[in-house]
Amino acid sequence: MEMKVLKTNISLCKPNCEPFIFENGKIAISDESIVASGCLNSSQGDKFSIAYKAGIDLRHDFSKYVKYEKAHENGKRIDIKIEDDSRVLFFRTSSMPNGYSELSWSLSKISISYSSDIKENFVVLNLPYFQLAKEVRLFGDLPDFVILTFDSHSLNLRKTENANQTILCTENLTPNVLDVFLIHASFYFYSLVNSIIQYSTYDDGKQKMTIHMPNFENGKSFSYLSELHYITFSEERGFKSFLHQSKWYELPDDDMKKLKCAVYTLARCKYCDETTEFLLLYSILDRYAGNSYGKDPYTTMKDNLAIRNIDISKIGSNPDSSLQKLKLKLIRSNGKEVVVDNFCNLRNYIMHFTANESIDEFLRKNGLVSNMRFAVTVILLQEFGFHNITFLKEWSHLSVLLNR
Repeated sequence: MEMKVLKTNISLCKPNCEPFIFENGKIAISDESIVASGCLNSSQGDKFSIAYKAGIDLRHDFSKYVKYEKAHENGKRIDIKIEDDSRVLFFRTSSMPNGYSELSWSLSKISISYSSDIKENFVVLNLPYFQLAKEVRLFGDLPDFVILTFDSHSLNLRKTENANQTILCTENLTPNVLDVFLIHASFYFYSLVNSIIQYSTYDDGKQKMTIHMPNFENGKSFSYLSELHYITFSEERGFKSFLHQSKWYELPDDDMKKLKCAVYTLARCKYCDETTEFLLLYSILDRYAGNSYGKDPYTTMKDNLAIRNIDISKIGSNPDSSLQKLKLKLIRSNGKEVVVDNFCNLRNYIMHFTANESIDEFLRKNGLVSNMRFAVTVILLQEFGFHNITFLKEWSHLSVLLNR
């Protein structure tokens, strides 16, 4: 999307307070950000500093009480709506000549409407087209558009000027189908795939464009879930086959919600350091193979993982001699000390006693996080309906599966 700069009247109208009127108001919209800005004269600037001393309530009020009116772009009338779930991501002030202050703030979401001859409904995904098209075509040159079908639905995917994005036509496509596609794509491509721009056409000739800044920026680091390269789970490989053979629609509603949350949690790991990733991966393992209050967590997880053909000792042994060297101890409410000698106790230690540099170093050098990611991958594939899961012979040393 090319940079859009909308000129607009901006005012902060908090109930029972004198309004602040900004001069030279504008909103700059690009693929990377939505930034509104305006200036206050010296008098209003002084009142603003008093009203928002130490920045208290600043983000809340700018999310809720700022009005954007009489907007236009190159003479074309634009209607602006700030969505209820939009947030102010940052706020900056800078001094200008003649005592003026310039204020700028970034928004997470915005909708603009304008007259248009376009009669299409589509979304823009933060998923590189060439990567997705290769998974659909599998061979030959990549055209400017491809058709991906699954469960009787046809997805029209098109190339964009931005190499890191894909256009997906949503004509006659329900939000549920789009959501299912995004869940599968987020898992397979190991990134939080989102609809970052949505175009909707209305009968009055207006088009509405809603821009949403993703919580985590994928940038050019889009990749596949690397663990999938070392295992087989179906006769054919690739995203197209994964989407076709998934048993998503056979899942009960509660299991769908559970799996969606687990995929989101796994994809978040890409943007985290090892210690945070360890905690996120553990939360998935605990959700599917733990949760036994009052019992030893390692023993419980061992039994439940075995049902899924996963050997917990291949994730982390008990006791783990390298972990014992950290000399960490959990202190129970009754005063009893428990030596941290397995990854389940390590998780509890971090949650109750916080992390430290030695734990960070341990997780960076140890293969524990990688082993956990393999186990989580196997579990989620099982939840998607794939049960004939094996590690490739040449990578059998990476297996977390039981030896049968």
